[in-house]
Amino acid sequence: MAVRNGITVGGTIRDAIRTVDAYELEIANLAVYQARLTKDLERLHLQQTASKNRPHSRLSSINIDSLDLNNLKLVKTNLPD
Repeated sequence: MAVRNGITVGGTIRDAIRTVDAYELEIANLAVYQARLTKDLERLHLQQTASKNRPHSRLSSINIDSLDLNNLKLVKTNLPD
């Protein structure tokens, strides 16, 4: 279908893996950020459950039930280029 419509895809498998990795990291970061803002762990629970089916998930295996919603802190980490 793509070829018939003149669409071509370029790049390497490494580029594709980096893109998927960045996407998974963004999903994990958004779940943590939303939990921090809303003081609600529901999205973290959902992401952790869904990550079991996604081998490239970047959401850490943490015991969400042991988190203290009043003391959640965001920590910036430097990522490799």
